Formats: sequence, C-alpha cells, structure tokens
Amino acid sequence: MRTMPTVPPSLVAAVVDGLKPPVLVLDGTVPEVPQPPPPYGAVVLVASDLAALRDAIADLPELGRARMIGVVVAEAASPLPVRTRPTWPALQDLDARVEQGAAVTVAKFASRLDVADVLAGIAYADGRPGHDGLVVARDYDPDDKVPPDVVIGAGAVEESPVLGRAPAVVTDSGPARLDETLFNPRGFRREWTRGVVDLDPAWTATPGLVEALRDAQGVRVPPGADERVVAALAMSGVPLVAPGDEADLDDPDRREQHSVRQSRAALLKHSTLAWRQRLAERAGVTGPTFPSVTVAPDVSGDLVLVMPSNEPPPPDLVTDLLLARRYSGADLVSTGDAVLADRSVVRRVGTDPARLLEAVRVAGGTDHRAHG
Repeated sequence: MRTMPTVPPSLVAAVVDGLKPPVLVLDGTVPEVPQPPPPYGAVVLVASDLAALRDAIADLPELGRARMIGVVVAEAASPLPVRTRPTWPALQDLDARVEQGAAVTVAKFASRLDVADVLAGIAYADGRPGHDGLVVARDYDPDDKVPPDVVIGAGAVEESPVLGRAPAVVTDSGPARLDETLFNPRGFRREWTRGVVDLDPAWTATPGLVEALRDAQGVRVPPGADERVVAALAMSGVPLVAPGDEADLDDPDRREQHSVRQSRAALLKHSTLAWRQRLAERAGVTGPTFPSVTVAPDVSGDLVLVMPSNEPPPPDLVTDLLLARRYSGADLVSTGDAVLADRSVVRRVGTDPARLLEAVRVAGGTDHRAHG
C-alpha cells in the first residue's frame, strides 16, 4: 500500500533551526494569507512530492522577498538543486541533499529576492515548460509588464495597457492538471517481473507510485477508481486493464501498443497543455496549440518530420512525437525510423537522421527516443 508521503516533523524542525527568523513554513495546502505577513527572514515550503510542490507554487500567495528560501519534499529519489537566473543576487550557499528519504534544499543569497521565483527555480530546476502562448495567473496588477491572458479568480479586473483590454476572468479552472514532465511514459519497461496488480484505493498520484509500478505487467482498475490516479498512471504508460481483461497484456508487443494508446489519450486529456486549452476555451481567448509539422522535403513547418520514405506518416505518429517533445523537453525526438526536428536544423544539415542527431548534440541540444 502506497499512501501520501509525509515529511518527518523533526526534519522540518532541523531545517528551520538553521535559518534566520522569522521563518514562514508552508505545507502543500498553501493559505491565502500567510501569517505572519511578509517580510520573512526565510521561507520553507513543504510538499509530499515534486508534483505536489509544483501544484503548490502555482497557487502561492504573495510571499515577498527573503534571503533564505528552502523546500522539503517527502518523496524524492535525488536532491533538488536550484535553477538560478543572471539577474538574481549572488548565491552564497546551497544545501541540496536527500535525508530520511526526503529532498531538502536551502538556498541562501547575498540579498533579498522574490521568494516565488526561487521556489519555482527549485521545483523546475530541470527547466520549466513554457506558457504555450497563454499566460495564466491568480494575481494581477495592471502595471504588469507581462500581463496574464486569463486570471483565475472572482470579480472584474482592470484593463491592461499592454493588452489593450482587461484579462479574461475564469472563476473555475476545472479539474487539477497533471504535469506531463513528471507523468509520462519515459521509463516504460517491455519486460515485467510481476503480474497484473490491483489498484489500491489508498494510492495517490505521485511520481514515486509510477516508479514503483514499472516492474508490473499492468494494473487492474476496478469501477469507481480514483480518476486522478488512473489518469496519472495512464499518462505514464503503466498498462491499465479492467477486471477480466488481463490477457490483453500477455504479449509484450500488444502490451506496449496498449500502453502507447492509453498514454496518448491521457496526455491529450489530462496534461498541463490540455488544461490550458480547456481554460482558454472557457475564457473565450485563443488557446495553445502544438507547433506546425511538415514532412520532408517540405520544410515550411515549425518542425519537420523526417521519414525513411515519402509515404504519409502512420496515424498518430505526429501526435506521439509532439507529445514526446513536450514532456521530454528534447530538441529532437524519434521513434522507429521517424525523426522530428526543428526546421532550422533540417535546412542546415539535411534529412539524414544521423546527421540531424549529431547536429543537435554538437549544438548542446538533447534528444529523446519516444515510447513505442
């Protein structure tokens, strides 16, 4: 049984003990108005896992500026560093470690800086996904240089001089999004070491749960199972079956195809991108879309799909590669003999897959081989 991971209170106390008071400690359920109000000597955000940490910082109230900012994440396989910005004051000390199974990160700077920015730098140390052309916020100031397109809240808001209109307001943002950079089929295993397991009602949607199920042939999902857990497992490529359908997973090829179909459908419905698309539709504004794709030798799209022949790509291939590019953050993605790359690279080096891969790596880019 895997329940929501928790941080030992003694560990939080030990972290706080070395910080400059007053110290504000926030758990995953961030209050609307922190007490006491800012400024703080230090701020520490406690969360059950990395997904919960990212959800929490999306709903942060105004925390002001501080010199010392930290996080404690109950379930983590490795330390969480901080992604700094050139405009920040000097980072004087960084303590990033795993202790008692939890990730502890404390960053100390030469002077005060925005707490929310540092927390985001820790939560997204490996790079934060873009806003997809739709800026969403819960707080809004008409003087914002980058105003939101959509404000989640209640009541009318003032016009933005930048937009030439007031941002759209949505009172209900809908079901919580699932971060596709955490819940995706990277790590899928064609081989399994144990059979189909039953979905436990006590499970919660965490990256740790996904990792713990990678060695299973699949998960048996009963009627009425928690929708968020099911969605997270499907996005992650964990094969799911209804009771009685376990035989669908006996063949490795059919099992992988089953996983690919489920992952594709779940990513298109439950990911951050899907959440933004629904939010834009609800707000009546233009929503985010995938980049345009053309098939070589046509290199007019944002991205170019290179195939071994001039035949049309198989159904869903482009969708699968676009999804893989988004959740992996890679500059080049491939599956089988198909390669998806930026048009500038294709125009420069041609359509040979090996040369494309070499060009991306020489330029310091990354590549990813997609599931399936």
